[in-house]
Amino acid sequence: CTPNQPRNDDLLAELERQGIRVIHVEPHRRQPPEGSFVFPDYRRGGAMAATALVAAGYDHFRFVSVEGDGPHAAIVREGFIEALRDQRADTDPDQVGVALPTSFEKNPAGLAAFGRFLGALPPNTGILARSSDLAESLADLLRQSGRRIPEDVGIVGVKHLLNYRAEGETDAVDYDWEGLLREALNAAAAPAWKGIHAWAKPCLTRNGTVREP
Repeated sequence: CTPNQPRNDDLLAELERQGIRVIHVEPHRRQPPEGSFVFPDYRRGGAMAATALVAAGYDHFRFVSVEGDGPHAAIVREGFIEALRDQRADTDPDQVGVALPTSFEKNPAGLAAFGRFLGALPPNTGILARSSDLAESLADLLRQSGRRIPEDVGIVGVKHLLNYRAEGETDAVDYDWEGLLREALNAAAAPAWKGIHAWAKPCLTRNGTVREP
């Protein structure tokens, strides 16, 4: 079941009526599904990143995604902005969120968009990227432009299901993905089906791209 149309909600409901156990392990919309799920708590992960960047002493904050992103990025952004507003009452959500073109680092138009982002980036900014892959691309380009990391810019990425095994080079919000999948499998294989609604807690792994508090 994907965030794109058709989402196959009717098909999933029919499978459940036939007794097939369906468990979601990644959000396909902003709201949790009516059926069973074991989800990473992306909202809490966004809030964790915001708290870390504020504690590190950054004065400005950006959430960087890519155009056409899936629901997980929107959920992370909401948690990030909510936590910033709790700690910085003057936080402007419209100024915090930035969407770059997909694969922006691989084409002239995308690099031009990054150049505009870089030109508008104030000193001493903390960045949360929608994925650890994006965080690493941003870190490379920022270093090439002469920005020091973490002195001038702090960067955190978010690990998700498609890249959870990758060794990250930036600080990252991470989850126990193997534990999450194991919990879903155990629920699916249990003798009695009771359904499951569970959230995996985030943790912050350090790789030196955010200043220590």
